[in-house]
Amino acid sequence: AFVVTSANTIGLAKLYRGVTDGRSLDAVSDQSFTYRGVNLRPLSPVYLNGNRHPSTNDWTLTWIRRTRVGGAWRDYVDATLSEATESYEVEIYSSGAYTTIKRTLTGLSSATATYTSRPAGHGLRVVSHTLRKNLPDLCCRRTRISTNQIHYEGNTSRDSTPTFDPPIVQSQASKEVTANAYFDAASPATIFGRRQSTTSGLTWGYYGGRWLVDSLLSIITNGTVTLTASTTNYVEATRAGVVSKNTTGFTPGSIPLYAVITGAATATSYTDYRIPNYPVCGRTVKALSDANYTLTLGEALPQILECTGALTAQRNITVPLGARQWTVFNNTTGGFGLQFIGATGTGVVVAAGKRAIIYADGTNVVRATADV
Repeated sequence: AFVVTSANTIGLAKLYRGVTDGRSLDAVSDQSFTYRGVNLRPLSPVYLNGNRHPSTNDWTLTWIRRTRVGGAWRDYVDATLSEATESYEVEIYSSGAYTTIKRTLTGLSSATATYTSRPAGHGLRVVSHTLRKNLPDLCCRRTRISTNQIHYEGNTSRDSTPTFDPPIVQSQASKEVTANAYFDAASPATIFGRRQSTTSGLTWGYYGGRWLVDSLLSIITNGTVTLTASTTNYVEATRAGVVSKNTTGFTPGSIPLYAVITGAATATSYTDYRIPNYPVCGRTVKALSDANYTLTLGEALPQILECTGALTAQRNITVPLGARQWTVFNNTTGGFGLQFIGATGTGVVVAAGKRAIIYADGTNVVRATADV
């Protein structure tokens, strides 16, 4: 049963006797009870959630408030506010142990907050304040959660519509099932990647996968290459997916994979040079110094190549021979042509001030259009 009482009695001890219908008050003894006004305090917020901006790492936090009066969930909307005001604080802890407060966000009048540039792994606690009429000194209620348990609405497309599942959280069961599902979904991107289980000493292991070769889908099997001791090993693949290494540098027209530095008996460090197996939409503008020039892998990756500078003779621009197409523009001065050619084979001369579409067929560089 609920005993109606005045707010003036909060904190005062009183004696009560509870009897059933038909019994005398003398049949029971006194019971002391101090009314604390708990029923007037706000209920703690629930469903603390958040999403992190992929560029700024700022977190937008949201939660659902509750109310003790008129709190029926009707028409699938939030409960009405029964208090005179609504305010919150968000406490940021150094960890999910909730022992050290790193920051407090105050002055929040709605169920949302922004925490700027917050690293993962901190703990959060939302403090809900209420101010009921004539009762300004009532306490508050809290709910807390580690950000490791917050649903992370991140995704690889970096837009507002999530396309990726929440991350693995510490409290969930069967983490390996979720992890393996993620790895399975991402496995096409691991082709030619370092395979730890078969990498040991001077043996370098790599993953295979499906590889597109001249419009033909090919299967590259997992494999290994033997590294040379005490030098830099350039691990690369042909456009057919054959992996090898040398100790002089990446071969023009090859697909760079890793530069591996070795000691006498093991690899000591490595640099990942893998890139997508397709050209990049974009443009390379190269200022020439009146000399032949070999495009770097990064310079040759865009589909549009433009060369500038003053020439005193025809010059060669060496491009990778892997099957690829470019739109080239000889924007040099001096009136001399540019020959686009591979490290071997024949090439194409584009006149000064002209554009052309050319492509490498694996052996030579050939025209697709005349100069325009």
